[in-house]
Amino acid sequence: KDDERKQYFMNLITESATDAKEKITDIVWAVTPENDDWEKFLSKCRRYASDLLESKEIKYELKITETISGKLNMDVRQHIWMIYKEMLTNVARHSKAEQVDIIIDSDHKIFKLIVQDNGRGFNSDHQKHGNGLKNIKHRANKIHAQLTLDSEEGFGTRWKLELNV
Repeated sequence: KDDERKQYFMNLITESATDAKEKITDIVWAVTPENDDWEKFLSKCRRYASDLLESKEIKYELKITETISGKLNMDVRQHIWMIYKEMLTNVARHSKAEQVDIIIDSDHKIFKLIVQDNGRGFNSDHQKHGNGLKNIKHRANKIHAQLTLDSEEGFGTRWKLELNV
């Protein structure tokens, strides 16, 4: 029984250390001026989606505009990245989705991010646990983005973020 308990605590420590390393890596990436272009950002988005969703055996379709003009401000880049990660992490952890569609587009200086899944959905008015939804909304407000969330139990979830760039 002591070995089980030791293993339990070792797993907790490993998970915490991995999480801390990932957060530090995200911060370093976000503050590095060389990452101010959309091409690097979109590449990071592709890689994250494939790594996370394939590891969870969730089918996905990425529709990413290949070129978005202009530079990506450090603060905006960090907030969009954390919003994107949280949306996909929620799909992987909670949705029980079989399919997720990710659309990243820019049209007439409006950046759009859409993440929609065919999972179990939820009633956002009754969500009390965790910080994911609250963090997404807070970050969207910080960058003055329009954010919509459509979810219904049994019918999946659809996030849409729009931002003037």
